[in-house]
Amino acid sequence: MKQLLYENFSSGQTQEIKDMLQKAFSKIIYDDSTQTLQITMDNCNLCNSHFIDKYIIIINFLFDLVICMIVGILGCGAIANVLIHKIENKDEIIVKYFYDRDIEKAENLARTSNGTVVLDFHEMIDGVDLILESASQSSVKELVPEVLKKGKDVIVMSVGALLDKDLWNEMKTISKKTGAKIHIPSGAIAGLDAIKAGSVGEIKKVLLTTRKSPSSLGKDITKEEVLFVGKASEAVKKFPLNINVAATLSIASNLDIDVKILVDPKVDRNIHQVLVEGDFGRVVTETENLPCESNPKTSILAAYSAIQLLNSLTKPFNLGT
Repeated sequence: MKQLLYENFSSGQTQEIKDMLQKAFSKIIYDDSTQTLQITMDNCNLCNSHFIDKYIIIINFLFDLVICMIVGILGCGAIANVLIHKIENKDEIIVKYFYDRDIEKAENLARTSNGTVVLDFHEMIDGVDLILESASQSSVKELVPEVLKKGKDVIVMSVGALLDKDLWNEMKTISKKTGAKIHIPSGAIAGLDAIKAGSVGEIKKVLLTTRKSPSSLGKDITKEEVLFVGKASEAVKKFPLNINVAATLSIASNLDIDVKILVDPKVDRNIHQVLVEGDFGRVVTETENLPCESNPKTSILAAYSAIQLLNSLTKPFNLGT
């Protein structure tokens, strides 16, 4: 049905209009059981002039309409679990497909949300608007470029992978070519908007001091230890599951930031202190993050940031820089 509608409306149009129509029609959900399209005429902003071309009307209608977004999950761990249980606007955001190399994790989440497990990751790309990656740095390198090549948006949680300059440049090149968007949540830190704004000028220094509980790093110690002092590009290699915020700060500031990681038996949460200095002034933030129940390595705020980013993509306004 959707293909027939697309062919009818695109016949005789320029390639630019055809491309716009194809993107618009990809947003329509077709209900096989009732053989109806899941859209209504409520609140659409159509021009009243009968001289307006029918093709432009349908484009305006489809893009002005609030349309649900189909999401696929790559990596069914702690972040995906929080997302499934906390996301609220399920009429606009439909988490439909689940992929994990541990098939049991994917099955558990799919069962909870009435979703579908895919055994081959590539099988779900065509059926979604966006992929949320919450798996690993290696998954970003192996699979995310394939998502972008298909013109599908992606949210990257394993941000450390993006400090591989070759990979990051490749992804940005594909994105420009296909129009797909790469979204990076703020994660488990505060103040990212201020750092992005400050990068318009000159940022001279960014220091991230991370203090973690022994359980989050699988250690059994009785006194504080300094685990790492160095640059973010090295930190994300040594601690690929624990320090994605360093990569997020590096991308926001356009610097390979300085990082210090401590393990402290006196704390029961993940603490990130951020110091930024630039020609705009100085920003200092401290975030004390409670861990996810299912994985102490993951801060629950990181999962919440992914949910809020998803929410923002369905809203008619954008808040923050």
